[in-house]
Amino acid sequence: VKSRQRYPKAKYYKDYREMLDKEHKYFDACSVSTPDHMHAVQAMAAMQLGKHVYVQKPIAHDIFEARMMTEAARKHNVVTQMGNQGASGDGVRKLQDWYNAGLIGDVHTVYCYTLERLVGLRNRRFRRYGLSYYGTRFCSIRFGLSSGS
Repeated sequence: VKSRQRYPKAKYYKDYREMLDKEHKYFDACSVSTPDHMHAVQAMAAMQLGKHVYVQKPIAHDIFEARMMTEAARKHNVVTQMGNQGASGDGVRKLQDWYNAGLIGDVHTVYCYTLERLVGLRNRRFRRYGLSYYGTRFCSIRFGLSSGS
């Protein structure tokens, strides 16, 4: 409501397909920040129009969708990126510095977690993913110490 009041002349669409159909000539790139189940579908639609796409995580529902998006980006010669703000914090940089300095030894397994709200509940839970492709908020890392460490 506030956005519509602040920008009364802006066009509003309820259907992304209608928006892409009518407006695609007026932009070069887009950001997909809609409900998770629509990320891959909307990103693909934009790429098929030759648009560069920034997609919030999760980028896709499964590996197949992610691979299809990779193929589409190559086919349509567009740049894509997944939003993963959790990978750009000070803690991640510090861990990378420790690894580069040889302080933690050889990393052989990384477990990635995301913290999300349960629908209708106030408590939180961790969801563990087998692949970091879904994005990372918290990481548990297992590593082997180098000899002499």
